[in-house]
Amino acid sequence: MTLRHDDFPALGHFLGAYLHQDWDDDYQSTEMAFQDYLNDEPSSTAEVTAELTTVLESGEDDAAIEDLLRKAGSFYIPSKHGVAPSTWLAGLLDMCSGATDA
Repeated sequence: MTLRHDDFPALGHFLGAYLHQDWDDDYQSTEMAFQDYLNDEPSSTAEVTAELTTVLESGEDDAAIEDLLRKAGSFYIPSKHGVAPSTWLAGLLDMCSGATDA
């Protein structure tokens, strides 16, 4: 499966709108940014959950996932922070299940 950023509109919105060039001026962590996204746009939780699951289950390697993140507009690059992109996305996915349980 080839990951195309156009196929993930909710994830793309989060990455482009919340992890913009100056995201670290607004948030202490990407998790804080994602929590803000979930709070601001609760109707997107199911969609972003499905998209994160699709990316993680795609079988693509971390390089392909990170390329997707860049093309979707993210200025946060997990590998530059010592984190595997798949691990980072899995953490966001865990946050989604907490949001739907609330």
